[in-house]
Amino acid sequence: MADSTNTVVRGTVITCNGALAGGALRGWKSGPRAVLPGALTIGALCTILQMAYNEAGIIRLRFISSSLKVPTPVTASSPKKPVMERFLDWVGVHQVTDEEYIAKMKATRAKHLARIAELEEQLAADKTKALEKS
Repeated sequence: MADSTNTVVRGTVITCNGALAGGALRGWKSGPRAVLPGALTIGALCTILQMAYNEAGIIRLRFISSSLKVPTPVTASSPKKPVMERFLDWVGVHQVTDEEYIAKMKATRAKHLARIAELEEQLAADKTKALEKS
């Protein structure tokens, strides 16, 4: 637990340092209006690079331990999702099963068919009014 907390803190510090440096350099180069975009861009870049570096370190350690035939310790925690899935969950994009997707599409189709029927009735009523006037 302490190791993962240390990694999170170190990643946060690197992100903040990158954001500060990016904002300062961009502000110095392009003026005060460019500080926030520079900070956000470089902060995001530092975060991505830090995550990639951390994952590379984990892969390296797994490779070394597998080549030494050292058994990896078994933890009781639930299996972790891949980084991309965790990022998409954080953004708000969730995986949907086929059944859920089909149910959603059927509900959307039913709404559209009801709207089409309503518009056709309105069109027929408008045609009858036009015929009555002429």
